[in-house]
Parts: sequence; C-alpha cells; structure tokens
Amino acid sequence: MTEVEKTSNSTNHYLHLHYGIVILLYAIATWLAYALLSIPAAHASFIASLSSAAILATFGSAIATIGSLWTGDYANRATLNVDILFRDILKQDAWRRWPFLLRGGKKKLFGGNIQQVELRNPKIPLNVGSHDIEVLVPTVKADFFDLPLFKNVVPLLRFRAAAHTTIINSPQDDVFPKNQLKPVEQYFAYECLTDIWWSVFVFRTARYVVHFGAALTIASAVMGGAAAFASAV
Repeated sequence: MTEVEKTSNSTNHYLHLHYGIVILLYAIATWLAYALLSIPAAHASFIASLSSAAILATFGSAIATIGSLWTGDYANRATLNVDILFRDILKQDAWRRWPFLLRGGKKKLFGGNIQQVELRNPKIPLNVGSHDIEVLVPTVKADFFDLPLFKNVVPLLRFRAAAHTTIINSPQDDVFPKNQLKPVEQYFAYECLTDIWWSVFVFRTARYVVHFGAALTIASAVMGGAAAFASAV
C-alpha cells in the first residue's frame, strides 16, 4: 500500500467514525422520542398527542440551539488562534487548507491515467524534555473532522507540565533544534496549540449536541403528527 493510499484510508476512517456517531445519535434520539410518545397518556387524545410532541420538539430545538452557540464560539476561537500561531508566534505566512481539495484519494481518469491526491497539514514539533511531540495544525472546519482529534489533544494535555518544566529550565537564548523556537516562543506555541485543539474538541462535541437536538425535534414532529392523525381518525 502506498503512502497516499494510507493517508486516504486514514482520512476515510476518521470521516466514517464521525458519520457513524451522527447516525447513532439520530437512532438514539428517534428511539427516545418513540419511547416517550408511546406512553399512553401522551396519545390519549388529539390534543394530548400534539402537546406531547410539541413539548419534546421544543426541548430538542433548545438543545440544538445551545450546541449551535458553542460551535460558532469555538470555531471562531480556533481560527483566531491559528492566525496568531502563524503570524505572531512562528512569524510566517499563515498556512490555510483549501476546503474544496480532498485530503487524499486516488482516481482513475480517461486514458488510463491515475490521479493521486495527498494533502498534509503542517506539523509543529514541541520539545517536552525527554522527547519531541508533533502536533498537526487544523485550519478549517473540514480539518476538525478528518484529522485525528485525540492523537493531538491527548499528548498536548499529557505532556503540558513536562513542556513547561523544560521551558523554565532552558536558557532563554537557547533554541530548540526541531522547531527553531526559543523557550518563550515554544511556550506561546504550546499554549496556542493546546487551546486550538481543545476548541476543536468542544466544537465537535457541540456539533454532536446539535445533531442530537435536531434528530429529537424531527422525530418528535413526525411521530407526534402521526399519533395526532391516528387519534383524530
């Protein structure tokens, strides 16, 4: 298997995992709506059916609204921190993924030609004393879902104290060999990347909250309408 194919399969894995979680949330919300609206008191009459469905749909809508507020706040925070990381800390032009380009893939064209695509986000090495960790930099919302979340956020949180200790004990004029950053610059980079990936974590969690609330609203409306129609008939 080529490196391009490995990249493509890895990306597909993360995307499939995301879609699987979304489908599971819709299934759970549908089951929950069915269980609550199946209570005898919920469909005792036409009015009761409509009222029960309306209450549950309103609850689902409120959940989705709260999740939407979180997604907007943390997506903007991550984007701002990426710009700060490149322009103010690393002192270089900001790298930005073009969302219309796929991360990886292989396609057969007319004439037997093969088109291979591989997109790599920049990696920032960070010295944590005993070794270096490499952290990817997400730049657009598509990166939030097709880059590994826990492989980036867990090392940042796990080695945070070790990284700070290394920074404090290093002479301030030294430069870490892999990232060419001075201790104070690495401190800013480390904290910035930690905040970026934590924002991505909250964003993804909030997006799943939105999906769950939307699924609950849709399922309640459909089931409540069907129950109300059945009661009227």
